[in-house]
Amino acid sequence: MIWGSGRPGAADNFTSAVNLVAALCEYENYVIILAQPLPGSTPSSGSDVTETLVKETPRSGVVVIRLNRPERLNAINDAMLAEFTRTFASLAADASVKAVVLTGAGRGFCSGIDVRDFGAGAPDAGDPAIDRMRFQEAMASIPRAIRDLPQPVIAAVNGPCVGAGLALCLAADIRICSAAATFGNAAILWGCRGPRWG
Repeated sequence: MIWGSGRPGAADNFTSAVNLVAALCEYENYVIILAQPLPGSTPSSGSDVTETLVKETPRSGVVVIRLNRPERLNAINDAMLAEFTRTFASLAADASVKAVVLTGAGRGFCSGIDVRDFGAGAPDAGDPAIDRMRFQEAMASIPRAIRDLPQPVIAAVNGPCVGAGLALCLAADIRICSAAATFGNAAILWGCRGPRWG
């Protein structure tokens, strides 16, 4: 467990984070010690679905944000970047939310930036360094928003966690990884520092 003790309200939220770990195990259908599915376990509440994110509330005070592009291993595109910005701003202002879980749909947590489907903003490796740095600063807004949340954040890493996905993971207060979790930094191929975003 890694805890960001410098966060606002960290001491008050520690108990919430401990309870959240138990809730996560129940919600994600796993027992941490055995890493085996629990028969018949299902989410207890509704969800809010956007184009690339699913916001679920499995129990009072706990919000699960699920990256929802499983066909691309939850790679971040321009739409997801905008949705992260709106979602984290909403969570930061919601006093009823005591803890946040960040995870991925399907078999991956987040495979980084979707260089094939990002829109006009994604630079190529051959673009000028200043353009790559501007893009990196825009992408850095996601882990900054995670770190700025007043609630403790748990990254539930369920598969590949690469580049910008690794930055999301590193920005969380607590990381829980399945046996399928793998980590990497492909951003260095672009001349960016990747995980240092988090």
